Amino acid sequence: MGVLTVILYAACLLGNGFVLAVIARFKSLRTVPNILVANLSLVDLFNAAITVPPYMIYYVFEASWFKGKALGIMTSVLNRLFTILNLASMIVMLTNTYLAISFDLKYFVWKTNRKALLCVFLTWFISIVLVAISSISLFDFNLGDIHVLEYRKEIFKQGRLFVMFFMAIFLICAAVVCFLTTHEIKKKQKKVFKSFKVFVFYLDIVVFFYSVYDF
Repeated sequence: MGVLTVILYAACLLGNGFVLAVIARFKSLRTVPNILVANLSLVDLFNAAITVPPYMIYYVFEASWFKGKALGIMTSVLNRLFTILNLASMIVMLTNTYLAISFDLKYFVWKTNRKALLCVFLTWFISIVLVAISSISLFDFNLGDIHVLEYRKEIFKQGRLFVMFFMAIFLICAAVVCFLTTHEIKKKQKKVFKSFKVFVFYLDIVVFFYSVYDF
C-alpha cells in the first residue's frame, strides 16, 4: 500500500508539474483552454503535495502519534477544499468547451487570457468561501485525543450531506453541459451537411453548363 501510494504521489507531482512547466515555458501555449488545464493541474498538484503525506501517515502507516482535534479538522477541511476545487475546475473546462462550440467566432473574439485568469480566481475564491462556511460547525466537533482516522470517519458521517449535495450539483451541471455540447455539435453537423449539399448542387450546375458549352 505504501509503495503504490508513493508511486501515485510521484506520478501526480511529476505529471502535473510537467504540464505547468510546459505552459509556463512556452508563451504560445498560454491560451484560454490551456490556462484552464493548468488550473486543474495546479489543483491536482496541491492536492497531492498537501493531502497525500498526511494520508500516508494516518492511514497507510497508521502512526499512533497522529491524533487530536486540530489534525482531524485540518485534514478534513483540506480534503473538502481540493474535492470542491477539482469538481469546479472540471465544470469550468466543460463550460468553456460548450461556449467555444456554441458561439464560434463570437467566442474567439470575446475570450481573453485575462478573463480566463479571472475565472480561475473566482473558482478558487468561491470554493474556499463555500468550504470555510461549511467547516465552521467542525470546530465544535470534539472527540478528545483520538486518532485522526477516527476523527475523519466521524466528520464524514456528520458532513455526508454536504458531500452528497456537491456531488449531485457536479453531476447535474456536468450532465447539462455535456447534453448542450452534444446538441450544439449535432446542430453544427446539420448546418455543415446542408452547406455541403448546396455546394454540391451548384457544382453540379456548373459542371452541367460547362459540359453543354463544351459540347
